[in-house]
Amino acid sequence: MMTKGQAGFSLVELMVVVAIIGVLAMMAVPRVNSFIAKSRQSEAKVNLSSVYTFNKNFYVEFQGYTNSFLAMGLKPEGQLRYAFGFTGAAGAPSQYITLKGALTALTMSYGGTAVTGATISSLGFCPLNGAATLPCRTLVGANNTNPVVPAATLAAAFDTFTAGAQARLMGTTNDVWTINQAKMLLNTTDGTVNE
Repeated sequence: MMTKGQAGFSLVELMVVVAIIGVLAMMAVPRVNSFIAKSRQSEAKVNLSSVYTFNKNFYVEFQGYTNSFLAMGLKPEGQLRYAFGFTGAAGAPSQYITLKGALTALTMSYGGTAVTGATISSLGFCPLNGAATLPCRTLVGANNTNPVVPAATLAAAFDTFTAGAQARLMGTTNDVWTINQAKMLLNTTDGTVNE
């Protein structure tokens, strides 16, 4: 038995509230996705900072930079969303070659598979989308494909370098980062903009 003042909400009133919540959710979801993509950029910053640090240490010891992960002793770990590294042929200053030998003689285990200096140095880390020759652990991007390392160089004189990182976070644009020997970290293409 209902007493006065205990009337419930009508179906129309409930539907209006549900519609309002739906509209608010539609406006919030794109913003949340953008914030998630921005937070994922920290991986590129951390990995490129590691390349910078390891290459600076390499420079102190051998008076020149290298584009070889194996030569500088950098071994990325974990599930990587960004492909990062260098493009072009492997190189190291003559002081390194004299003391340690040719880059092609280096081997290191990546994901339990041995790779040589020639393979990992000349192509960067994970640029071939997880091909058998490069056992990387790159996560697929928003378009369900693996990213490729962007243009990144090592000067012939071994006095400058640029390393790159790239991933598809959302939309149709790759998120691209670079860092150089002066620690200039640049987001050359912002991939967090929802198109």
